Amino acid sequence: MLVYEKDLKNLNVRLCPQCLERYTKPCAAVVVEEDSSGVGHIVLLRYATRGSVVFYSALRCCNSGRDWLGKLGSATDYGFPAPFVHDRDEWCGAFRVGHKALFDELFLHFLLLRYPKLSEQLLTECALRKAGCDLEAEIAMWQLCGDV
Repeated sequence: MLVYEKDLKNLNVRLCPQCLERYTKPCAAVVVEEDSSGVGHIVLLRYATRGSVVFYSALRCCNSGRDWLGKLGSATDYGFPAPFVHDRDEWCGAFRVGHKALFDELFLHFLLLRYPKLSEQLLTECALRKAGCDLEAEIAMWQLCGDV
């Protein structure tokens, strides 16, 4: 369920060497954001809920001082899972890497309510273990319910 460096290298995009060097703890959900020069930057996401809305805090691996907040949309709202990482004029494309449920507001709202320790944490193996979350089982149950 985790996204490893080899998974990122299998994408059809030239990756930022600084991002690759700093991506040391594999996460379950990663966005690779392609800039105007065709270089892919690894963006890590931390999710949190405010009421019934799921927000994300995004951080590029190569720019540890710059992060931004965004609202996650439901796949049913847009026809595909978000996030939209930057303003559209700042990037050329984005690839979501990880299971599609990890980019869907409804699933993440459920997951964060069930495992509040995951709020505002990167979905790393360590964070999932500390929260007592078997992510594969949670996604499988969600799929059985017919929501993904």
